[in-house]
Amino acid sequence: LNTIAVLSESVFKTVLGRNAFVDKSLFIKYIVNELSDANVLIIAPIGFGKTANLEMVKRFFEIVVDEHEKNIEYIKENGKLNKNMGKVCNFCKDYYLDICEENDIRYEHCGQYPVIHVDMDLTGGGTQLGILGKLRKAIHKTFQGHLYLLNRQILWLSETKRDADKFDKEIFLKYCDIQKYPTLNKHEIRDGLYFLSQVLYKYYGRNIIILIDNFDSYLSSAIFESCFEIEKTILFIKKTVHKLIDSSFVHRSLIFGDTRLSRIMVNKGVKSVALFEDEKLSDYFGLTQNDVNTLMLRSNVSTNLISIKKHFYGFKILNYDKKIYCSNSITSFVENEKKNKAYNGYKEYDPVRDLDEFFKRYKINEKIRRLLTGQNLELSTKRISNLKHILMLRDIFKYPSHFPDISSNIDLFFHLLCEYGYLNIIRKAKTHVEVTIPNAEIGFHLYWKLHTPSFYRKMYNINDGEEINLFGKALNHLNASRKSFEDILKCIKNVFNYNVKVPKDNGELKEIFHHAIHYYSDLKILDDGRFSGNNNKTQDLVIVRPDNVVIIFVPVLSPVTAFEALSRAARNQFCQHLQRNVHVGTTYKSDVFLLGLCLSADHCAGISYLINSLETNKAINLTCY
Repeated sequence: LNTIAVLSESVFKTVLGRNAFVDKSLFIKYIVNELSDANVLIIAPIGFGKTANLEMVKRFFEIVVDEHEKNIEYIKENGKLNKNMGKVCNFCKDYYLDICEENDIRYEHCGQYPVIHVDMDLTGGGTQLGILGKLRKAIHKTFQGHLYLLNRQILWLSETKRDADKFDKEIFLKYCDIQKYPTLNKHEIRDGLYFLSQVLYKYYGRNIIILIDNFDSYLSSAIFESCFEIEKTILFIKKTVHKLIDSSFVHRSLIFGDTRLSRIMVNKGVKSVALFEDEKLSDYFGLTQNDVNTLMLRSNVSTNLISIKKHFYGFKILNYDKKIYCSNSITSFVENEKKNKAYNGYKEYDPVRDLDEFFKRYKINEKIRRLLTGQNLELSTKRISNLKHILMLRDIFKYPSHFPDISSNIDLFFHLLCEYGYLNIIRKAKTHVEVTIPNAEIGFHLYWKLHTPSFYRKMYNINDGEEINLFGKALNHLNASRKSFEDILKCIKNVFNYNVKVPKDNGELKEIFHHAIHYYSDLKILDDGRFSGNNNKTQDLVIVRPDNVVIIFVPVLSPVTAFEALSRAARNQFCQHLQRNVHVGTTYKSDVFLLGLCLSADHCAGISYLINSLETNKAINLTCY
């Protein structure tokens, strides 16, 4: 099951209607049989199906109220589902998923509990007043799901007869009324959900199941929106939640958070289970290889399974030989394939802001570059675990260009990337953990966050001015004439003028040209050397223009010469198609240019080129001092 961008009461039904649906309903069996604790916190990053799973759980366990605000009568006096109903209980009648084959669980639990489902999305609250406003709205929305209780006169006090076992209807109405709920004070906010649990227990005579989604969203606000009074707000949320889940009216509670930070907001009695540390849980969140194989066959998507695995596979379960996919990535990809639309990748739900600003910091930049070449990164075992770390992260994100480059800050930042799924912990030792980029999709995303125009301004003093624009235009107009190659060389010389810092290695030089081509031309880069999950040793840039002209471009730093760079271009894998002008199944009837560039430390530039030939002894050499 997959979470979707817009959260609503119809998430589960929406997911069921998608082409890219995977049945994860046996999660309900896991809850009943494996999670014996009364209160459980489940931690998984954004995009692994938490919201849809939680709504599925709600629809399975809840006592259903029909359109006439009446309970659907399949509860017998003994409190068990009528076995004579077979497979037509409300849940199975509507959905009929794998869990419907588990008769013992279905007869015992389906439709047997009042359910309180709270979406605690507090992002954007900012100040404590803003957070209180968000909490009011969340509580109001929860009460709105139980408006049918207002018509149950047995619950409410009357003007003529006072009864200690009944409730004040006006209090309930205050939480429901769209005009009144914004006036709820702090005590009414804290006590609201507990009050609702009392009313439900009184009406049904049954203990309640509590489901809480987006539990740690406030902590994201605290870090990324520079909130103040964080300690007071965390304490208030903690008291509000625990007054509800610790109630004697509650059968069990299931709380979903995005990160381990959510552990800060619960008491020690709440059991926490993290997706990337629990092999059993990984069967129900994200997608396994078998899930993806089945999904591709059923969806009739033409994309090769090997390509999909190479791009999306890689989230490792710590201490287990098992990896999973991000369900949001796969299902969004399949949906877009079916509609012939481009998939925008991880940026569709980018949870951490200002990454490009942090990537300008030298020590962070250096570590990200290592990760992008497929290397692992070692971090201290001290992970984000307390309020002090939250406050440190808040200050870091408030002033991303000013925080001290000390190892504890750097490690804290990278641990945060692990929490939000940008990085994956693959190995844990006593003194350190090893992390890596889980797959090519996230690698691409981080690559483009690293290589922005502002990054090149800061790192190399390359401005978004006329020179770099002219380089893009010169590539667009490159032809068989010597003058067009001279124009390319002049543009390169102007880009790398004496104000520009010369890159320290060939990899950085290639990245600069990749940046220039990507941002300042309409050219398509076929072999662009972005993150591949293994290595990035190739120096080649293979460019295809709209007129099907192919440019194989190899930039290097001295002492490697332009002629040697050209020889590398001639050995490029795409050159095997040169003689018949065919590349990856596409016929090119235009020119193929091989171009080697050398840049020296004193800003001298030289190029060596060939046109429609692999014979390097016929190369033409140009130099610009």
